[in-house]
Amino acid sequence: MYQYSFDNSHTMVKPHKYPNGPYVRMVEAFISIDVFKGQDKTAKLSYLAGAYARYGHHFDDNNFAFRTANAGHKISLIAELLKELDCKDVTHEKSDPNLMPMTHTLKFTASTEIKKLFESVSKEINGRDRREI
Repeated sequence: MYQYSFDNSHTMVKPHKYPNGPYVRMVEAFISIDVFKGQDKTAKLSYLAGAYARYGHHFDDNNFAFRTANAGHKISLIAELLKELDCKDVTHEKSDPNLMPMTHTLKFTASTEIKKLFESVSKEINGRDRREI
C-alpha cells in the first residue's frame, strides 16, 4: 500500500552488521488516500482497525487518539479517513519539528461506527477495553 521510488531515494548507508560490506539503498515510503481508489468502505475500516491496533488510544466515552513518531503521512491519512467516516473534532498536534523523533497526536471524537470498531479491536487484542489509565 505504500508508494515509493528508488529514483527519489537519496540516502545510502552501510549496514551496521557489515561495516566493510556494500552500501544499502534506503527508500522513503509514504501512504496516502490514493491507495483506496477503487476500494470500498471495508478497506478503509480495515486500515483504521489495523492502525488503531498499533497506534490507538481510548480515553473516555467517544474520545480517542492516535500517536506516532515520524509518521505524519500516516496521521494525515487516518485524519482524512476519520473525517470521511463522520468522526468529529479531528485535531492533529505535532511536537517541535526540530526534535527527533517528531511526534504526532491525532485526537478525535469517534462516530458510533468507529467507536464500535475500535472497541472490538481492543477486546480482540487485549481481551479487554484499551482505555488510558
